[in-house]
Amino acid sequence: MKKYTLFIIMFLFVYLSSNAQTRNGFGIHAGVNTSSFYNIDGVDDDTDPMSGYQVGVRYNAKLGPIGFSPEINYTSMTAASSANNDVSLTCNYISIPLLLKLYVFGFNIQLGAQTSYLIGGDYTETGTSGSITDDIFYETVNGTEYWYFQEIDIAGIVGVGWDTKMGVYASCRGVFSLNPLENINLGNAYQAAQGLPDLSTDYINELNRWVSVQLLVGYKF
Repeated sequence: MKKYTLFIIMFLFVYLSSNAQTRNGFGIHAGVNTSSFYNIDGVDDDTDPMSGYQVGVRYNAKLGPIGFSPEINYTSMTAASSANNDVSLTCNYISIPLLLKLYVFGFNIQLGAQTSYLIGGDYTETGTSGSITDDIFYETVNGTEYWYFQEIDIAGIVGVGWDTKMGVYASCRGVFSLNPLENINLGNAYQAAQGLPDLSTDYINELNRWVSVQLLVGYKF
């Protein structure tokens, strides 16, 4: 009986390992996104969702029903004012999502977190345009220079994906930033310069954060 039990355990291990190998490995992907802003009151009604894109690489590790997939992506997101179509903002990030996957009936449910570093972008206003790294987006307070934008963006991820044995994979995920786009340190520096306390939690909660729906298609080598 022990021999049969050992044989069954070895068979299951080999089967799960061989099945996982078909979905394990490095891949390259690209896709599109639709982005807008939200705050504590919900999605910002004064912002129109706009399209963007992302390209990147990943490594997928799967054993049985559980998988883990870190990625490195270049992500470009755009939002525009619904009150004035000439006003829009594009932010470009280097994003690192860390995804935990639960495989169910050939698909996978994705939960994870993402850290993104803002490397640049563009703005358009009343017929003029420029880069968000222009001098007008920097302010010096008490000898310290601050960027108007928050460089590090922390976000949560929830989505669904499909990893095929042929190497093709796809996912649809929602990404929602946990910190505001505005640089809180600059706001607090203004407050301190006037002898006032740091920005209140209520004020910070009213500030806009990114919310995005992303569609990705890739191939595992």
